Amino acid sequence: MMNLSGRAVHNAYKAWSKSLPEGQVGRLVVVHDELEKPTGVATFKTTQGLSAKGHNGLKSILETFSGPQTPFYRLGIGIGRPVSRDPRAVKDYVLAKMTRGALDKMDASMLTVIKSLEVAQRMKEKK
Repeated sequence: MMNLSGRAVHNAYKAWSKSLPEGQVGRLVVVHDELEKPTGVATFKTTQGLSAKGHNGLKSILETFSGPQTPFYRLGIGIGRPVSRDPRAVKDYVLAKMTRGALDKMDASMLTVIKSLEVAQRMKEKK
């Protein structure tokens, strides 16, 4: 369902935005997998207008928001990639159950993830 998440994310954002004080704009933080990053490596991007780089979930989200300023930050968490670039091999890899070692790397990255979310909150508070 990630590939079709744009409409749900957009609707949730619109509903949430209505709860904000008048004149205040909120920012989403979209947490997604990063196939091209090593497992557990987290990257936080605040730049708007970036490409989805083939990520179907991000494509769906970008398509549902209009205008050049899509109101979300990106928190990508690396999942590594299979040796093969065959689309079926990549799909099977992405959808497979993670190994214990990969889960341990994900657990170890959570401090970075939490710090990234704290940065996003501070950025929001400054606006």
